[in-house]
Amino acid sequence: MPVSGGFRVEYVFNLNTCVGIGCADGYAFVIQNSVATTAALGGFGGYLGYSVAPGVAGIENSLAIEFDDFQNTALDDPNDNHIGAQSCGIAPNTSDHATCDLSLAPTLAIVLPDGANHKVEITYTPGILDTIVDGVPVMHTTVDLSSLLSLTNGEAYIGFTAGAGSGGQNADILAWSFTPE
Repeated sequence: MPVSGGFRVEYVFNLNTCVGIGCADGYAFVIQNSVATTAALGGFGGYLGYSVAPGVAGIENSLAIEFDDFQNTALDDPNDNHIGAQSCGIAPNTSDHATCDLSLAPTLAIVLPDGANHKVEITYTPGILDTIVDGVPVMHTTVDLSSLLSLTNGEAYIGFTAGAGSGGQNADILAWSFTPE
C-alpha cells in the first residue's frame, strides 16, 4: 500500500473472551516492508506477533502500534492497558519499551479488553502519526516513514498481528479501511 505520502486507517476492534490467567496479550497494527514480506513473523505472548523473541526473528523494517493489555515487566510495559508505537527502523522490531520506543500512551480512557467495540483512527501525514480511539486522541508520534523504513516506491505491507501466552483472548478486527492521502 502507498504509505509515504500519507494515509488514514479506520477500524473497529474488540478484545474479548479472556482465558487462562486472564486477558493477554493484545494486538498490533503493523506497517512493514520486510524481505520476508507476508511471511514475516514475530513471537507469541507479549511479543504480539511482530517482535523479535527467543528463537523468532521478528518483523524487520517495520513500525507497530501495539494495543497491549498485559503487563510484561521483562518488556518494560508500563501497565496492562496501554498503546505504544515501536520501531527499530530496518532492524527487527521489538515490543520492549526500553528499546525502539517511538511513543507511548500509558493511560487510556478505556479498558482495552472490555468486550466492547472500539473505533480506531490512525492517520499519517508525513512526519506525524496520530492514533485516536473512540474519538479521543491517545498518541501523537513524530516519525518520517520514508527515512525510518526502507520502503519500495513509498509502499509497504500493512496489517494486524496478535499474541497470547499464558492467558488468551479473542482479538477481533470487525471492519477496517485504508485510504491513501
